[in-house]
Amino acid sequence: MSPTRMPSLQISRLLRLVLIALPLAILSTACGSSNETVPTAPTPPQGPATLQTIDVTVGTGDTLSTSNQQGTFIYALWAYDPAGTDSKGAGIQTGPISFRPGTTTVIAGVSQGVVGMQVGGTRRLIIPPSLAYGSTGGANGAIAPNAWVVFEFQLLEVRDCNVTVCQT
Repeated sequence: MSPTRMPSLQISRLLRLVLIALPLAILSTACGSSNETVPTAPTPPQGPATLQTIDVTVGTGDTLSTSNQQGTFIYALWAYDPAGTDSKGAGIQTGPISFRPGTTTVIAGVSQGVVGMQVGGTRRLIIPPSLAYGSTGGANGAIAPNAWVVFEFQLLEVRDCNVTVCQT
């Protein structure tokens, strides 16, 4: 090789090395571990995959069984917390409610969970997001998106909608 070609050959090799090594160095730095913590969205506490029903008190009166019946209840709603007493976290709502199971006036987990209750009974429902408020959340922001919830319902009365006027 001539002495004048040597520097251009070395420059060419050096340029190839830089063009290959530099992107690899950048990629390995980007993919490597870091001491910095990347903030992530908080995840809700994991809960049961399916609706959980627990009879706290079994009633002795009429049984709520079909959408042709309306139940009148006193209810309480909590955020789900697996570490809390009875899986209950922060309280969200309480009050009276009347509805017909199978109607769209309540979330699916509630509609399914109260069927079979007897007047005088109290039932706890632990409801996964798919049967509760889903990805949108609810209760004017009090229930986070994709959150499990806990309800307790006390059944006060069952009405036969074929005989009396019921809510739709």
